[in-house]
Amino acid sequence: MIGGVLGKSRGKSSFTGGHAQFSVGDAWLLYGELSSTPSSAFANDVVVAQSTSRATGRSTLATVGASYTFEGGASLATEYLHDGRGYGKDVQASYFSRVANVPASGSPATGEAGGDGATRLLGRDYLYVLLQSNLQDPATYWRASWTVNLQDRSRQLLLYGEHSLHPQAVVFASFLWNAGGRSTEFGAVVRSTATVGFKFFLL
Repeated sequence: MIGGVLGKSRGKSSFTGGHAQFSVGDAWLLYGELSSTPSSAFANDVVVAQSTSRATGRSTLATVGASYTFEGGASLATEYLHDGRGYGKDVQASYFSRVANVPASGSPATGEAGGDGATRLLGRDYLYVLLQSNLQDPATYWRASWTVNLQDRSRQLLLYGEHSLHPQAVVFASFLWNAGGRSTEFGAVVRSTATVGFKFFLL
């Protein structure tokens, strides 16, 4: 399957993109996405907004990945992500030198949030590996993901699992571990966290 998109809003630069995916046998799926968007610095980042100029021109975003599904329904996926809007080495060094001088109650060492409130990745090149259980299992779901910032070599491990006790009640747990120096994306945030919780659906 191959698709493409071209968009243009009045007063704004155009957006172009495309995606493709190919099935290889019953188990393998190869996929990729490529887009070109107007460049923008992390303008909402209060730590560097005054010292980092807004980028001009266009940026390329690309993802290439492969997924393998096991007989039991579990799957293993590996992706490479390139985000041309991310910080280069010099800007990243400037960013973390300022973060180091911000009080604990100030801006955290993360990028600006996107329109959905999610934190944007800071760098430009990443390797992502995901192992997860069968998504069709109604009772139990688990996943383990490993992310590497290829620019600063920092790493993040995330483990998550949930089990349904009742159609309306779910217990879950997660563990997050970051590795890297104080001037790296994942190493600058919390070293590790563990969470155990309970979800109850009213309807």
